[in-house]
Amino acid sequence: MLLADDILVAPPPLGEVSLEGPSSPASSAAGSLGRGRGGSLGGSLPGSRATSPSLGNDRSRPSTPTEGRLAKKKGWMSGKFHSRAGSASSTAQDSQAWIATPQGRMPYELSCLVRGQPVAELWDSNGNTFVHLFARESGLGPSFRVHSNAFSSSRLLSSLIHGGSFPGHGGYETSSQAQQHSGEDLHRYMRHVSLDIPPTTLASKAPPLERQRSSSTNASFSSRAEFARMGHNNMRDSGDDIHLYIPMSIVAGTMGSELLIDDINKLVAIRNLFAFLMGQVLVGTWQRPALFSIFLEIAELLRYYDFTNFDGSTFGEIPDASFICYLTDLHLNDVRSSREKTIEAIILGEQMKSWNLFNEGFVHGVGKWDDLVQLACPSFSMINDTTQRRMEKASRDLSTRLKAVQDRMDDFDFPSLFAGIAASSTLGKVIDFKAWKASFASMRKHTLALYKAQYGSWPPKAKSKKNEFEGSGLNRLLLREVYQDFADVYDMLVDRTTLTSRTADMLSLNEVLSADPQMDALLKLLGEFDRSSPPVLPPIPFDLPLRPDLSTTRREFEGLPVKKQAKERNKKLKDDEINMALMQSYNRESIKVTPFVEAFMAFERTSAHGKSMQDILDLRVGQWIFLYVVLQSLPLLVVDAPGLAWTQGVEYFLCEVPRGAPPWVSEDAHRKLGYYRVADGSIVGLPPELVDHGVEGIYRRSHCWQAADRCLGQEGTTQGNANMFSQTNPFQARKPLPQGFLDGANVDSSRPPSAYLSSGPGSRASSPDRQSPRSSVAYGLELLPLPPDVVLGGRQNGSRLSLTPDPTKSFDNILGTAGASPRKKK
Repeated sequence: MLLADDILVAPPPLGEVSLEGPSSPASSAAGSLGRGRGGSLGGSLPGSRATSPSLGNDRSRPSTPTEGRLAKKKGWMSGKFHSRAGSASSTAQDSQAWIATPQGRMPYELSCLVRGQPVAELWDSNGNTFVHLFARESGLGPSFRVHSNAFSSSRLLSSLIHGGSFPGHGGYETSSQAQQHSGEDLHRYMRHVSLDIPPTTLASKAPPLERQRSSSTNASFSSRAEFARMGHNNMRDSGDDIHLYIPMSIVAGTMGSELLIDDINKLVAIRNLFAFLMGQVLVGTWQRPALFSIFLEIAELLRYYDFTNFDGSTFGEIPDASFICYLTDLHLNDVRSSREKTIEAIILGEQMKSWNLFNEGFVHGVGKWDDLVQLACPSFSMINDTTQRRMEKASRDLSTRLKAVQDRMDDFDFPSLFAGIAASSTLGKVIDFKAWKASFASMRKHTLALYKAQYGSWPPKAKSKKNEFEGSGLNRLLLREVYQDFADVYDMLVDRTTLTSRTADMLSLNEVLSADPQMDALLKLLGEFDRSSPPVLPPIPFDLPLRPDLSTTRREFEGLPVKKQAKERNKKLKDDEINMALMQSYNRESIKVTPFVEAFMAFERTSAHGKSMQDILDLRVGQWIFLYVVLQSLPLLVVDAPGLAWTQGVEYFLCEVPRGAPPWVSEDAHRKLGYYRVADGSIVGLPPELVDHGVEGIYRRSHCWQAADRCLGQEGTTQGNANMFSQTNPFQARKPLPQGFLDGANVDSSRPPSAYLSSGPGSRASSPDRQSPRSSVAYGLELLPLPPDVVLGGRQNGSRLSLTPDPTKSFDNILGTAGASPRKKK
């Protein structure tokens, strides 16, 4: 039997001032309920989310709506608890503690906790560790029974379980030394630690003795990873029960004595820590009434007892998994309708080292940044300074994106579109650019009329009878609807037998030598648009339309002489043949019955009435150009950041992702390269952030790129490559490469990283069936599952690639090296 009361230091105190002030309806509605997992910490995000109506206001940047605008979500508590919650709330007002729940407060009985008796919800009959909250001399029994795995990521607690020291380690203080310092250290720590101190300053304000003890604990270990491995290898799995005493300088609560309020709060704090690790209900007090302050206190305890994973990016697997379950059950990450909850989500994400919550709060916070600043919430100052600066910068970038889209989409105006190759008088003798422009203008007029009829005006005005938007102008919901409308028509018209040969940087020579001058001119015009303004846009993988042709309506047409075919194409057609030709130029399996698609099909037939096949082809090209430029203008706004759980009904934009390392991860640890295989088989190292969230990464998460991968039958490959495009947590460790995986690989260190971000196939393929199994990667990058902090070296004499650690090399160094071309010998 192991006794740990002489070694364990005291927990941190509770802060004197509550951050939340008087309980409000919003704060009192937050809480936690036991999920009945019995110590199991598994869980996943719900498959479906509650719906809500539109959000926003009447400004150019949609902002946070009132809570009443969101639909009431069905609570995750059911049965008798719903009926009991209302009546229990009044009783909880007179109680010292309560179970905080979204529906209200349920009284919580503290008698077992303060008397040193077993706490029912924290008593796991299969547990091997008995946790005592009172000193051994009190004669009181354990309060909790848990399994030691629940706190295995705590360096301090785990070391106590294994005897207090590791092989080759000097060990902790002796029992007498610990007793001598315990009361003194606790008093000194209490003066420095409180929840209103930003977490980044807590370590610097800790007493010198506390810092020395922490450093001496790790004196013989070179890294956190080595420490964690040693703890795992030395973990005992014997049948002996472990008794863990947590000294808190509390007088034993017997039947004849009462505890002070501060002592009760200390007991509740430790109780909440173990309840958090076991996935049970959390208890609030008047000092910590709601979840925000409760989780801040838990985060402080996790830091104090040195919970960590191998690289310090989380508090460990069990605390991280448990917190994800709380996010799922309590909807802590649903910040759509509350500015206060958005601020709290960012703070909790930072202090709980939760990428999921931090990412959700950051993205929503940038979308309504002006509202957060105007709120002047006291807790706003608790957000890390670096996070505030990054959010402000992201907000400015979002405003720039929105302004660029507004200039085009407010009136569907693209003034310089036909000012390049379409203005050429030489090519104008061969290609009817005027017909293309007229068709483009007709399609624009049709679209404006359709949207004005649908929304009342364009851009829509707030609170119109024909829409439910709270804000006037372009917003996220509106632009996503527009994008989906045009994507539906794109799917119906696109030619999926030819992959593009264009890149974001230049046109392929194959386009210049194309045997089809009309399609050659179309590709050049589309390329001019993609490069017309920063940022340069990547070309859509399938960028040509299906073309109506008489060969689909007349069997003998293919056998006619070329001159005869040209003559037939210029003859006017009857409506039934026009309808047949148009139907044959659709991807019928992709036709969706929507008002926009039906209106387009009717518009196309009206425009083609009394026209020749050549005129109909010119109409199709002009309509395609309009589709293309609209689809290319929107992804930077309508493609949401990866990893978001709550997006429905949000009018403000959710496209700005957190850049750089989060506050709890050092820049050195974050500055790791991902290694990618490109189309020619070579490997290049790039910062994953550049690939994930750069312009091309955003576009590859949009509809046209996703549809291209599905068409090529490479959906599995796409998901494999999605680590660079839809990665929800960039701090997950990569699995090592299989043996021999890199044999024969070619590392090209001469090409700059930008060259790989715009890689494309060398020539236009004639059919997807002829594409290699890596077709979907041909115009992208394939992430290799390399271990972090490695640099790929060159091959020597056909040997395997050498993997050399180089954690100090920055992206600027890589660009400088890769961009330098060797001088030619004279």
